[in-house]
Amino acid sequence: MSKAVKSVFGGTDRSGQRKTEAQNRLSQEYIKSQESKAQGYLSNAMPGMQEATAQGFQGAANVLGGAVPQQIGALQQGSQAAQQYLLGGMPAFQSALMGTPINYGQFQSAPQFQLDPSTFQQQVYNPNQQNFMQGFNPLGGMVR
Repeated sequence: MSKAVKSVFGGTDRSGQRKTEAQNRLSQEYIKSQESKAQGYLSNAMPGMQEATAQGFQGAANVLGGAVPQQIGALQQGSQAAQQYLLGGMPAFQSALMGTPINYGQFQSAPQFQLDPSTFQQQVYNPNQQNFMQGFNPLGGMVR
């Protein structure tokens, strides 16, 4: 009766399971080979990405470095103007304390700050310069 049961229900055929195991091994080998290729692509592309990052940081530092002297100059001008206002107001304080009339004509208008706004409008990316990313191939690094 066992032959009859095997012929009706199929028995235990492992050929499909063996094919699946073989296919799994092939898939794992393929994934490992693709992984090593991807690591190679990344290691080739890394110097170009680091160069681009360094140039971007340097451009930002240049813009900041150009703006700092303007900011310090504005701070110094403001401090000097405040000191001049204090000194200019002293005769008015003295007149108020002594009870004499105050001469309002002695007060001067505020000095204008001399700022160069072009310092703050620099561009890190200049389209007229050779673009450092033009020769960049993300799959193979920098093209020289």
